Amino acid sequence: MTMDKYWLERISPQIHVIAHGSANQSWVEPPRRLYDHQLAVFTEGKCLVQIGKKTFPCEAGSFIIIPPDTLHAAKAADKGFYNYSIHFDWIFSAQSLPKGHCVYHPRRIPESAVHHPPTFVPKMPLIGKIEFMEPAIELLNKLTFCWTSSRAAQKASCRGLFLELLLLILTPVFNPSPKEDRYEHLANEVRKLLQQPISQKQSIQEVLQTLGHSYAHLCRIFRKIYGATPIEYPTRHSRNQKGFRLCRVIIF
Repeated sequence: MTMDKYWLERISPQIHVIAHGSANQSWVEPPRRLYDHQLAVFTEGKCLVQIGKKTFPCEAGSFIIIPPDTLHAAKAADKGFYNYSIHFDWIFSAQSLPKGHCVYHPRRIPESAVHHPPTFVPKMPLIGKIEFMEPAIELLNKLTFCWTSSRAAQKASCRGLFLELLLLILTPVFNPSPKEDRYEHLANEVRKLLQQPISQKQSIQEVLQTLGHSYAHLCRIFRKIYGATPIEYPTRHSRNQKGFRLCRVIIF
C-alpha cells in the first residue's frame, strides 16, 4: 500500500451522521453507493462487507472505512452484530450532504455530489483490527452522547473526539511505530504516574486507568518493560533509591 506517510497528521474531519445499533442474523444491506465516507466500528458479532469481488469479514474489535461512490453490500453473519456508524469527510467542506446518505444500485451519484477525499488520503477502503478497543468504545459513547446534545459546546466537541478516535484506530494500522516503542512509551507513562504522590483515597488501579486503558492491559505491558507489576514497582523503586537496582527488561 503506497500512501503519504504523514497523512494522518493532516486530517480535520467533519461529521455528517452518527448512528449505532444491532442487526440480527437475517439483516441484509443491498448494494449501494455513499455520498461521503463511512466508518463502521464493530463491537459485537460479525458482518460481511462485500466491495467489488472481495468480501471483508468484519468481526468484533474491527473497523472498516468505505470511500464515497464505492459500490458495496453487507449482510450479517452468524448471530448478527452491533456496530457504530459515522458518515464523515476527512477535512471540513462547505459542500452540503444531499438528503439521505446513499443511493442504491443501479442508481449513480452525480460527480458533482460526491465528497471526494483530499489527495493525501488513501483512496481505497481501510480495514483493520482496533488495538485499543476499550478507549475506542469510550470515545464512541462520548461521541454519540455529544452528537445528540442540545448544547452547542458539546456538539462542537464531536469533531475533536472523532479526530481522536480516527488517530487511535488508524495510527497503529497505517502509520505504525515499532511495537516495542509503543509499549515502552505506555510503560513510561505508567512509571511517571507511580512516581507522583497518590492520595490515600485512590488505589493505584484507579490512578492508572486515567491513561485510558484497563489496569490488566497496563499491568501486562509494564511488567514486560520493567519486570515488576505497577503495585510492586513503588516498593522496588524505593529499594532502588537505597542502592538496589531495578532491572529493566523488554520481553515480546
